[in-house]
Amino acid sequence: WAHDTIIVTSYALIASVMKVSGVRNMVFQMQFNKPRETGDYADLAKMLAAMGMVKKIASSGEFPSLTIRETRTGIESLSPDLEKAKWQLARSTLLQMFLNPHIIHLVSFCEANYAARPEDIIESSRIIRRAVRIFIENKSTLLQELENQIISKRKEYLESESEFLLTEIARLNPKYDEG
Repeated sequence: WAHDTIIVTSYALIASVMKVSGVRNMVFQMQFNKPRETGDYADLAKMLAAMGMVKKIASSGEFPSLTIRETRTGIESLSPDLEKAKWQLARSTLLQMFLNPHIIHLVSFCEANYAARPEDIIESSRIIRRAVRIFIENKSTLLQELENQIISKRKEYLESESEFLLTEIARLNPKYDEG
């Protein structure tokens, strides 16, 4: 339930800690539809801003780090109505594809109700694979949505707010140099 600025900043802080610790291959899990009330454009802007901050940090310094994006659907966003949950899983997967994930963490449509059984995992896998295929088949058209002003302005705003918050956190260190 944290503000999107906090979420974006947390990704930047995690990337910073890993970078300072010498991590060369960073895996970032990005949970979509969390909280469930988050709209698609807001969710996408938040995750794009988070990855933008991560990339700035990961590419800095003498040894750039590789960033790996793992996306997933937030379990809390799935309806207890199993048919609706299947639709939600497909929609969430389509949204995740805008981040060009390296890994899609399989969340089963039934997990709002019970732990997934083998048949649920298989069906969820089919739903996710179909959503990925649909995205790939329509990629050029779908990617045009990234030019939507709602997404781009929100992303820019969140990056700006995150940079401000990171500066304020850094200023808490007595060794912080304003220059």
